[in-house]
Amino acid sequence: MVPLEDLCPSRRAHLYSPSLRRRRSLRDGDNAVTRLFTSLCTALAIAAAVHAPAAAAQTKDNPYLVSVGALAAAQLFTTASYLDVTKEALVRDAFKAKDVRIALERMSGMTDNVGRYLTDVIQTNITDEDRAFLQEAVAVYGLLKTESLSLHRYAGTRAASDLDAFVKAREVAWERLRKLLKLPA
Repeated sequence: MVPLEDLCPSRRAHLYSPSLRRRRSLRDGDNAVTRLFTSLCTALAIAAAVHAPAAAAQTKDNPYLVSVGALAAAQLFTTASYLDVTKEALVRDAFKAKDVRIALERMSGMTDNVGRYLTDVIQTNITDEDRAFLQEAVAVYGLLKTESLSLHRYAGTRAASDLDAFVKAREVAWERLRKLLKLPA
């Protein structure tokens, strides 16, 4: 199991100290969007954990690999949704640009690490179907990174051209994500 601090080193100090987490929460403001996103992440993680054993039983696959795939899918969907919610909050001035940029930088680091871990799994002895899924997942992570960088730029400039770049990156990322996860259009 990968320690959380390896996925997001910048959050290390907050992992072990409830008082630091409380102070950070109070300082940043606990708003409805943050609570909604946290609830969404929790629900997706639970759904992935519940789905993984059923999928393993049906396909007789390695339950660990099924779990990796389910968690990767949930994290991809959650990241894409997070970017959408963050953009909406920024456009409506619910979040400060500085806070958005910090949040996107943290998310970017976690996404990079997850992509590297999936690349390590791709190098193992897995089926071609599993390899293709994980390779596409890594590619979608790259597209989400491009989307995140566009939103980060927009948060700094508020230029219409940067918002347009975000929207275009979002369309490409969501289309590939829909195909990968077999979501309806």
